[in-house]
Amino acid sequence: MRTRTLLIIMALFSLQYVSAQKRSKAFAITGTNGSMLWENISEVDLRTAKSSALVFNKQSSGFSLVNAETKKPLAPIIVEGYATKTIKPEPTATMVAAVAYDEAHNKLFFTPMQINELRWVDLNDKSNTIKFYSVADTKLVNGNVRDVGNQITRMCMGADGYGYALTNDAMHLIRFSTGRNVTITDLGSVVSEKNNNVINNACGGWGGDMVADTKGNLYVISSNHNLFKVNIETRVAGFITQISGIPAEHTVNGAAVDDDGMLVLGSANTADAFYKVNPADWSVAKIDNGGVKLNVSDLASSNFLFDTRANKGTPQFNDIREVYNEKIAAYPNPVSEGFVKISFDQQPKGSYAIQLVDITGRVLTTKQVNIAMNSQVESLAVDQHISQGFYMLRVMNSDKKTVLVKKLFVE
Repeated sequence: MRTRTLLIIMALFSLQYVSAQKRSKAFAITGTNGSMLWENISEVDLRTAKSSALVFNKQSSGFSLVNAETKKPLAPIIVEGYATKTIKPEPTATMVAAVAYDEAHNKLFFTPMQINELRWVDLNDKSNTIKFYSVADTKLVNGNVRDVGNQITRMCMGADGYGYALTNDAMHLIRFSTGRNVTITDLGSVVSEKNNNVINNACGGWGGDMVADTKGNLYVISSNHNLFKVNIETRVAGFITQISGIPAEHTVNGAAVDDDGMLVLGSANTADAFYKVNPADWSVAKIDNGGVKLNVSDLASSNFLFDTRANKGTPQFNDIREVYNEKIAAYPNPVSEGFVKISFDQQPKGSYAIQLVDITGRVLTTKQVNIAMNSQVESLAVDQHISQGFYMLRVMNSDKKTVLVKKLFVE
């Protein structure tokens, strides 16, 4: 009996240990033996700045690359631009500088710099042939990705369960879903506060990476250490600081958040160190990696900046699709004053139900309203005692048809 109890305790301890360690990992785009050809995918320990496993080796790994919709192998790709060329259907061809890790589905999303496709690798598949998929029928960027400004070098998962990608010139902020049916939406350009073009300027915004917080913001770090905070809802960027304490020759090309909430930065052109940045004051410390050389073109983890939730597990709402309606708007978002306003514009007159729903699908609040005017604003009270986090606002018409689903963050 004692032996059995001991075994159970050891098993529980082992599970807790694995769970505690699981989220210390990140993924990186690397080159073979430190080369500048960014075509390999490695698993990296952010605590030690060392590669712990090679997920994909472009030189030797067996793989399949198929159209995500048809499941047929991709044909050679003809790329037009400065010169027309044919590219073999290889997962990381033309090199990769943007990657996002979706922990909920255990998928790693990325895009080759000169191939206008969103791709991912299924990390659940443990066979000898690594499975890659491509949304080959939908362009990721509405533009020629041979142009440097249109190339994507920043990508991350948001706490709302969507992936986000940003072009070098910040003229395209792209959102993509990560569930069974991947959808891609160009949200439009990011603009800087006071109508200046700081984040759109190639010198201030080229390269780098980005991470997300839990309140609907992205933090964009440029290659020359400039830090911007971008509100996803408004797509307005505010300049925070130029991170000091990192050598000038150490360009920032990869960014990820570790288990302690620190921002970890890696470089493509130097391999001697990673740097850890404290978001409380943006102070910098060098990570001692024992002399191991690791240069990266991008980093991705499952953590978020300023995550104060008790359960910092899988991001929420990964399989819930929003329903957009240009004539119905909800604000403010995030919700901080105990209410959310819903404006109806040119909607059919009649009865509507407004609901606040939690992550389990449980309806927390329902309000019946009667829309009798061409323009009408209603207010829904939000219980100030509910937990901070993401919720859904759902609006249904008198036929019980859903006409709006919007994710709200309640502070």
